Amino acid sequence: MSFKSVLLGTSAHKNYTHNMSFDNNTTMDFGFLQPLLSQYMLPNSSISVNSKQLVRLAPMPTPSFARMYLQNYARFVKMTDVVPYYESLLSGISFTTPSGVSVKPVQMPVTTNSFLLWNLLILSRCSVYEKYSLGGVGDDYAYKPIDVVGNKTEDFRAMLQRRFMFYGLDFSYKPEFTTAKYSVSPLQSDYTVLYSDSESGKDYMFCFLFSSRAKRLRKQFLGLGYSLNGEDNKPVSIAPLLAYYKAYYDYFGLTRDIQFEQTKCFEIIGNVWEYNVNFYQLQGHVSSSILSSFILFLQDFQNLYYTDASSYIAAHRAFPMNGAGSRLPNINTGVYSLVNYASSTSSASRTYLQPNQFSVPANPSDPPQFTWLSIDLLRRLSRFVSKDSVIGKRLSDWVKVHYGSDVSFDLFKDSFNISEWRTAIDIDDVFSTSETADVGNANKGDYLGAYAGKGIGFGKGGFTFKAPTHGFVFVMSCIVPITNIFQGNDPTLYAIDNDTIPHPEFDALGYEFTPKGVFMSDNFLLGVKDDLGLTSKGFGWVPRYTGFKVKKNIVNGDMYCGYFKRDLLPYFNDRLILNHSAQCIDVTDTDGKPTGNFRFYFNTNNVPSASTSWQQICKYGFLSNYNRLFYNVKSDTDFVSTESGDFIFDYGEFDNFICQTVFDVKVKNWLKPVQNSYDTVDDVDNGTISQSTN
Repeated sequence: MSFKSVLLGTSAHKNYTHNMSFDNNTTMDFGFLQPLLSQYMLPNSSISVNSKQLVRLAPMPTPSFARMYLQNYARFVKMTDVVPYYESLLSGISFTTPSGVSVKPVQMPVTTNSFLLWNLLILSRCSVYEKYSLGGVGDDYAYKPIDVVGNKTEDFRAMLQRRFMFYGLDFSYKPEFTTAKYSVSPLQSDYTVLYSDSESGKDYMFCFLFSSRAKRLRKQFLGLGYSLNGEDNKPVSIAPLLAYYKAYYDYFGLTRDIQFEQTKCFEIIGNVWEYNVNFYQLQGHVSSSILSSFILFLQDFQNLYYTDASSYIAAHRAFPMNGAGSRLPNINTGVYSLVNYASSTSSASRTYLQPNQFSVPANPSDPPQFTWLSIDLLRRLSRFVSKDSVIGKRLSDWVKVHYGSDVSFDLFKDSFNISEWRTAIDIDDVFSTSETADVGNANKGDYLGAYAGKGIGFGKGGFTFKAPTHGFVFVMSCIVPITNIFQGNDPTLYAIDNDTIPHPEFDALGYEFTPKGVFMSDNFLLGVKDDLGLTSKGFGWVPRYTGFKVKKNIVNGDMYCGYFKRDLLPYFNDRLILNHSAQCIDVTDTDGKPTGNFRFYFNTNNVPSASTSWQQICKYGFLSNYNRLFYNVKSDTDFVSTESGDFIFDYGEFDNFICQTVFDVKVKNWLKPVQNSYDTVDDVDNGTISQSTN
């Protein structure tokens, strides 16, 4: 008889199906991704999702020719990707932190809903009202707005923190307080806080108006299941926040510049791995550096935009090799070492290869001293660096390309892509069937036969998936415009000599510099001096002869003719890049009547050259202006914006897309159905009967 092994029974042997169907009603804007579904999954559990989507568009002044769709992405993120000690927590077995400390985990990393709400409020405009008595009989009182300027901003910031019980939160984060003249009324506010100050004995009301940034954060938090209740200080897990951000970054991250391991999300995962688990502030028990990093991580959620590097303008690089020339390999050839050839030092006895000012491997000797080995080495290094320039900083792709294998360390692996589907959006016209125009007043009514636009989209989609381990399934969605560029010159017009006319022998050999005039225009506004560099400056680098392999759109006639002539702009949805912007404001007399004079404000916008900003096709309004399709143009066209700064007018704006998604969701796992969870059924029972719970 042998006792070499012992049979162990496994748990979770029987599966049950749970109906997890629900509706998601939300608003959307161009290009901003938000979670429509967030589902926690147990190991070996399966999920089946069928969805029906209906999208309605805000009123439009014209039946636009624009094309767009609602894009959906389903992804799975393992729990251990964001909470590395998760399985140690389940088993009760200690784990060793990266710093070498043995820890027996007892909880997940947590925050509170009130702390998440605070991160919305510090991105909002806030008006303060003081309570005062009206006198007379009874408790009759009112509120008056007060000026919050200077040192008062710190006083009222401290009051808000005390109201939220954030003791010890010594940061400069605070809302944008207003003066009494520009106060936000309770009817206008998005959130209202009452506070009784024990130190002064006065009562106050704080009225918050969410900025567009705060609204974007709110979409993410609510979509992931958080309530954002200001009174709720009970700890809740931050695992969905970390997992959702990783799901986004693995697919849309701007890895040409920043790899996931350089993000605030990865920094928080590192803190979690060190078993720092409290990411909120009630009693001053969290270090300021960790909490500051967590706040910056939460603010990253306002920038989760759709990215697309496939367009002609987005394909350009600031440097031809994207900085990859600094990552040359060290390989011994048996004659000379590549590290010698690629050395940054000089020697009279050898010829060296090193990156030039454009990060391209080159032979810097003068005159060049080429050998067969150096030529072959230059060719191989150039291809090596070219691959890295396309990969950017995505480590999982680097290992796959150079070694043909997957990364072995889980934190460097990409999340699992389950499925993608889209809902087409159609724009139709609406005709005026009656004469309502008030002749002489262009702002009232319409003529018979006048038309406007309406948009609607309907579609179905779904997927099935079996989770290999604990984790989250997300469905994230956004509105994607089908767009192109039309401003600037046709790139083939610059083929004027043998260096620029295509030759088949030199096709795709190296990179060429695209003139700035291919993409930029003066927007019918010519300033006192030439400030765009259309004659002398370049935009960025692309492979040679790329300009002969692409085609730009053409916008002609009265469609776009004159900066202030915008009646036909809603008809097309190409990028409208505003290098120049202006405002023309009438001067009025004391009766408010126009005098015929005007104020004119001219500005040159900070339009970037080749950068990842062009991949985020909807993030910067002044680089796209897609909302011109609607009456609600938001701040895209009229106001000056910059790439690095926030929009000047960031408050009181509303989304132009209303979306309902009806999810039919079935989850199959070992958890018993609710009707079997009252301890009323035993394995020895011969049968069951249904009993109403009324």
